[in-house]
Amino acid sequence: MPSASTRITEAGESELVIRTLYEITSDYKQGFERQVQRILELGCRRFDLDIGILSKILGNRYEVRHFRAPEGASLHQGQTFPLGDTYCAITMQADRPTGFEHVAESEICTHPAYGAFRLEAYIGTPVVVDDEVFGTLNFSSARPHPRKFREPDIDALQLMATWVAAEIHRRRTEEALREATDELRHLTRIDPMTELLNRRGIEDSLVRIGQRLLCRPESCIALLVDLDDFKSVNDGYGHAAGDAVIVETARRIRKAVRPTDIAGRVGGDEFLILLPDCDPTMGDNIAERVRAALCHRAVETPREPVRITASIGVAHVPAGCDEVSEVIGAAGGALSRSKKSGKNTVAG
Repeated sequence: MPSASTRITEAGESELVIRTLYEITSDYKQGFERQVQRILELGCRRFDLDIGILSKILGNRYEVRHFRAPEGASLHQGQTFPLGDTYCAITMQADRPTGFEHVAESEICTHPAYGAFRLEAYIGTPVVVDDEVFGTLNFSSARPHPRKFREPDIDALQLMATWVAAEIHRRRTEEALREATDELRHLTRIDPMTELLNRRGIEDSLVRIGQRLLCRPESCIALLVDLDDFKSVNDGYGHAAGDAVIVETARRIRKAVRPTDIAGRVGGDEFLILLPDCDPTMGDNIAERVRAALCHRAVETPREPVRITASIGVAHVPAGCDEVSEVIGAAGGALSRSKKSGKNTVAG
């Protein structure tokens, strides 16, 4: 049984670990990598061992995710070993903290890890995240530990592992939230049928290029594309054919414009294309390329091939414009002239 003075020392050590761990974990600005490094340093000091590792267990593989080791040690991030060749296999089998102070004089002296690495002292515990074993937090040394591992040692190890598990969970949750937010943002900006931008997506793009337009008010051209007689497609061939025409129109527009151009669907059969860093001559050329691509060949539909054409209006995007309706208004007059001139034409 530990003496009173030993218990006082252990209590002081535990308090120091808790205080230091709080200091490390409360400073999120330093980042997870640095926080784990400081925890590994804390553990090596606390247990008087030379090597600290946060591992990831992948089936029967042991992967070094983070480590602290003396200079010259043959360890690197991402290094893998067969799990059975590590002392952590014992920890995983026990499903609780385990420790060995002097392996050469213990019942595991024939363990493959001892034969391969000659590690005399080891203490480790599983790291459990979301009710699944992530890996282990473990500390070891090539020299025997000078004393038996005691309950305060186990408590300190479990406290460190608990924080690591909680932080991994927090980072996973944040990443999942970011992905969900990005997906939601994507869905609110994209027309689901064509996968082009919708009105909101185009307005977001207008905001991004707005500053450029203030400096160069004639640097962005808008093309307003309207399919000719689209109602007759729906009436004569059915809405499935109409949908096929819309999807193919979007595909042909994407192929006809430049990679930096911004295309969106702003109505049933109406499309808006923004051409940043574009002069009027180039704008007319791209508009003509779009027109030709749309009428080049018939669109395959569930009923039969359908030939389509489009009228296109070309206009400058007004400086400071951040609303789709304003752009449509600017190009709408040109589109009307295109329709009146016989359709399947480009007008500015």
